[in-house]
Amino acid sequence: MDNRETGVAQSERVIMALAESTAHSPDEVRAIFDREYARLESQARVRTHLNALTASNVRAILRRAAKTRHRAA
Repeated sequence: MDNRETGVAQSERVIMALAESTAHSPDEVRAIFDREYARLESQARVRTHLNALTASNVRAILRRAAKTRHRAA
């Protein structure tokens, strides 16, 4: 397995874990993750911890969205 395949597999594990821990669909989490990863990658000088940083940002985005929905209800 090359580094690209390893990164994709790792990203998929992160996406599934986020989906499970936040009770959002994997497709929804994947869309947010992909968008956030691309945004961070375009600015990154060092890509070592990109998955971890992306996961943290996605979790925060989902948390904010949940609070907004909760307030609206």
